[in-house]
Amino acid sequence: FMTIFKDGNQGFSYIEIIIVICLTAIILTVLLPDFGKTIGRYNLNTSARELVSDIRSIEQDAIKHEAEFKIQFIGADKYVLIYFLDNKYFTKKMVKLTPTVKYNANLTSNNINNNYNSLYFQANGRPSGGIGGHICLQDRGTGKCLYIIIDTIGRVRIGEAPP
Repeated sequence: FMTIFKDGNQGFSYIEIIIVICLTAIILTVLLPDFGKTIGRYNLNTSARELVSDIRSIEQDAIKHEAEFKIQFIGADKYVLIYFLDNKYFTKKMVKLTPTVKYNANLTSNNINNNYNSLYFQANGRPSGGIGGHICLQDRGTGKCLYIIIDTIGRVRIGEAPP
């Protein structure tokens, strides 16, 4: 739809440019809210996969080193991997969740020591006391939860429904 002017030059008129800008703005207004939800869902899934990976890692380390390992949750957005070896505690890793994700400490079971917000694993890689548990990771924007479920023998999975 280019306009041909009297002097032979071709170009777009101001009205054509304004119409294109308005249509682009309308399309972006419709699409951007969904984009925010997509980012939140991605951050939630990524945080859940990272926590599951860390749990599996400390289970394997507990077996390898024949030592007690734990995950200690700090606040609503951090956790630390800690192990006890030669009568000393060592920090293996500290993780800060993305700002859009928090864990919900109120949705835990007997395996999580609520005094210290810690999840313990024995030297055989199984949860302490032989009791499984779960942790809810929640997207702050949508409120959607993903559950990290640890069964009695230490298998870990991600679920969308509470156990």
